[in-house]
Amino acid sequence: MNITLSLPPGFARIPTAGDLDSRVEAAQSIATLADRGSADPATTVEALLATGDMLRSNGTILAGQLALPETDARVCVTVTLSTRPLGDGGPELYDLESRVESARAIAQVLSQQNPHATVQYRDLGGGPAVLILRCGRFRLPADVTVTGESIEIPTDTFQAILPTPDGNSLLVFDMSTSAREYWHHFLPVAMSMVDGIRVDSTPNPAEPLTHRNEDPR
Repeated sequence: MNITLSLPPGFARIPTAGDLDSRVEAAQSIATLADRGSADPATTVEALLATGDMLRSNGTILAGQLALPETDARVCVTVTLSTRPLGDGGPELYDLESRVESARAIAQVLSQQNPHATVQYRDLGGGPAVLILRCGRFRLPADVTVTGESIEIPTDTFQAILPTPDGNSLLVFDMSTSAREYWHHFLPVAMSMVDGIRVDSTPNPAEPLTHRNEDPR
């Protein structure tokens, strides 16, 4: 399966794959974006590398932080793209009609389970999708923070769930931030990124994730 999407300007990748040199370079880029102030740069890079390892182990194929020129320079959102296998007992979703039915069923369940969230079914460029907007809290474990202490962060989250054409998994896009007042800047970018996702069923491609660096807005 090969996945393609557009990355907007201001997106800095959290290292989830590649050799050590490329992962360190990506971590240094994120550390600069985060502007950690007095924090030891080496400690920050180490924490980011640990975060990348944790994300990769959870099925994340893309992760990063996004800052926009029209917002406060200190404000950014975290973006991840993950695959969630359906398992041997999952439904077969090889045709579009089955994927539509699956996405509508997911939307109905999520709407019932999250009465305070906004849940919608949409037909997007990459196929049927479920869109979710909700607020909650995200806990960073102590081993991936600069201070060495667990941190709980109030977070607003936008998610998109897309059944993949190979019938084996769900693709989950996630954008989150604790800066709710800037959502009106970031949500259109999130929708453009999700609408630009394309998936084919090429088995074991050399590059399972490719991207275009362009402005999708």
